[in-house]
Amino acid sequence: MSFLSAVRDRIASWSAALHGNAPFAPDLEADLPPAHRSPRSRIVIQAPRGLDQTEDVVDILQSGSSVVLNLERDSYDVARRLLDFVAGVAYHNENQIRRVAPNTFLIVPFDAEILTIQDPFS
Repeated sequence: MSFLSAVRDRIASWSAALHGNAPFAPDLEADLPPAHRSPRSRIVIQAPRGLDQTEDVVDILQSGSSVVLNLERDSYDVARRLLDFVAGVAYHNENQIRRVAPNTFLIVPFDAEILTIQDPFS
């Protein structure tokens, strides 16, 4: 199938869907080989209320998701212990940790790119 034929078929299917002749569900990555399809990334905002929720944060990191870890509600000692443990897991997984607020941290996979426009904590 030539490129123009593929474009014509895609437009025809969208046109049919817009006119009620077919369901509209375009899959923009359908024509890409599996190696070039992007996996869905996930960012989880987690505000644990104690050390008993440390396992939840670790499970999220182990799944390959990013975590925004908000430790503002915890006491200093609990927040420090939780961050120490999570930092150890992040180090083991080769994740990156960035401080984004006084008691909030961003933990992302090793291959994620973090761009900082202005770093108030440097």
